[in-house]
Amino acid sequence: MVNLARIPILPALALLAGCAQVKEITGGERDTTAPHLVASVPAQASLAYQGDRIVLQFDERVVLERPGDRVLISPPLDVPPTYKQTGPREVTILLNAALRADVTYVVSLGEAVKDLTEGNPADVDLFFATGQVLDSARIMGTVLNAYTGAPEKDVMVLLYAEADSTFRKGRPLYATRCDAEGRFLFPHLPAAPFVVNALRDKNANYRYDLPNEEIAFHDTVVNATTDSMPAPLTLRLFQELPSRQLLREAGTQADLSMRIVLARPAQELTLRDVARTGGQLTWTNEWSVGRDTVVVWPSDTVLLSEGRFEVSTEAGVLDTIRYRPPLRPRFNLQVTPTLVEQGQAMVIALTTDRPLLSVDTARLQVLVDSLPVRGYTVRTDGMRTAYLDHAVPLGSAVHLTLLPKAVMGAYGSYNDTTRTALGAGDAQSTGTLRVRLDAGEQRGVPFLLQLLDGQGRIVRTDTLPAGTTQHVWERARPGLYTLRAIADANGNGRWDTGDLTAQRQPELVWSYPDKVNIRAAWDIGLEWTLQPAR
Repeated sequence: MVNLARIPILPALALLAGCAQVKEITGGERDTTAPHLVASVPAQASLAYQGDRIVLQFDERVVLERPGDRVLISPPLDVPPTYKQTGPREVTILLNAALRADVTYVVSLGEAVKDLTEGNPADVDLFFATGQVLDSARIMGTVLNAYTGAPEKDVMVLLYAEADSTFRKGRPLYATRCDAEGRFLFPHLPAAPFVVNALRDKNANYRYDLPNEEIAFHDTVVNATTDSMPAPLTLRLFQELPSRQLLREAGTQADLSMRIVLARPAQELTLRDVARTGGQLTWTNEWSVGRDTVVVWPSDTVLLSEGRFEVSTEAGVLDTIRYRPPLRPRFNLQVTPTLVEQGQAMVIALTTDRPLLSVDTARLQVLVDSLPVRGYTVRTDGMRTAYLDHAVPLGSAVHLTLLPKAVMGAYGSYNDTTRTALGAGDAQSTGTLRVRLDAGEQRGVPFLLQLLDGQGRIVRTDTLPAGTTQHVWERARPGLYTLRAIADANGNGRWDTGDLTAQRQPELVWSYPDKVNIRAAWDIGLEWTLQPAR
């Protein structure tokens, strides 16, 4: 029998306390190593393979995720394969139709196979030939957004025979996918000519058959070459205008307006109430520059209880939409005061976030260089802008106070108290930007020159007639900007997308390679030579 009285109490308590301490089990450093392919059937770079399956074995436990979307086999198989995980470290691709004769296949796993613990994807490209020759010719390049110039990720690049026209209905001979930088490479091609297209494939069928799919095409046939570094191609991705007008999007906004997006530019848009039998409701349209987006403002929100409207353009009736009042409509009117240059002076502009009905000058207080301004008039310009007709000398300091109900907007909304100090517009507080443009092979077309702020918003845009080489922006606010040039080939004052049937590329766009730093009291000159389109 154990004599409990002889057990020391303090050591026992210390032992219990030590047992009660709970510490997190870290498991060591995080695994960042991707699974490695250690064996395969067929073996890498093997010849004359005629089997009915592809077996991949890895050096660690893996999981298979969405292989139908993520695995890319090129040339595409005539019948989709079946993917199975046949072991903790093994994946099998069952071929449901015979492989083509005398072809080099490339199997890219993408992110379909990952390690079990941390989800690191296996970066595996397996290539093999069904004949006695392993093709080694190449085509490489980059897919860029046609308007922004940004690289496009996960876009399919498709190759067709020289005389093939199956982009819309058939299947490509070869396919690959762009990486995060928009780059693509076909490393195992026959030395032959190909038609090169790109497609953001919305339904994974390797065909351009949906109106919202983005595409790109190369102007000429491209010869695959055995050079280790073939000349890279540039494909500019765009979305075509559909052959007929469509309603792409319609939704009610917090300010009680509706935003309607069309598939093509339109000249007119009307809404017809299909449910109401009484009352008079009208709509006012506010168009975007490209006339493919319109914000419509109802004359009276009280009359919107039924809320079903037929949308029509000059092309006819498009659809029926429903007006759904926002759960938390915003009733106060937001007013943004700015100084706008007019000739050799400035005027105060008031821009509202909904249609402007009236301005009560008795509730406005204007100080120019600390002196009160009286006796000015108000004029409106468009639906949401009013100007105070008082010339403010360049370089003056302006302080503006809008008392409550100074500005009235649609639906009985008013502004809250607003106090604003507007910056001076003289040469000491603003900068000048001079651009000398060498358009190269595009000298015969007019250009749109745009200045964009740090958020990518266009703050200034001007048209340069064909042959113009210099442009000056004076009194520009200091800050970092980007510069964009658009070759306006048809002279319509906006960027136009491409057309596959007409083999017309989207209008060319260039971005100045560096940020433009406009400083106060500085006169900055830029020499910009546009690179030839590739």
